[in-house]
Amino acid sequence: MKVPSTRKRQGIHFNLTPLIDVVFLLIIFFLVSSHFVRTEAGVEVNLPSMGLSEADSPLPNHLVITITKNVKWYINKSEYQMDEIKNKILKELKATPDLVIKLRCDEEVKYRVVEPFIRFCQSQDVSEIQFATKNRK
Repeated sequence: MKVPSTRKRQGIHFNLTPLIDVVFLLIIFFLVSSHFVRTEAGVEVNLPSMGLSEADSPLPNHLVITITKNVKWYINKSEYQMDEIKNKILKELKATPDLVIKLRCDEEVKYRVVEPFIRFCQSQDVSEIQFATKNRK
């Protein structure tokens, strides 16, 4: 009669811990990045199209300003007058000297509406002004 051995059978075992870690990191990355995209798009505007554009991802030193085709100015979803926006920029510049302003203008907004704002930003030494666009299809 054969006596059962106490040795375990050797087989192939996979360690799933690194795989699970990578999956969780990917889930966290996509949740955070989708949150940034949703927070920027507060007011719906028809952006001008361009051949290439960078991904929209507002950073802590970014201030996103939206101008609708009716020439209404917004920061996030709150409507402001031009003087209020200038005061907010001055306050933000004191807190964040390397402030980057991202303009989301409807494609029907004329340059003569945006030019005084750009000149104001230039006079206040705003480090960068970005214009949001959408990709051509």
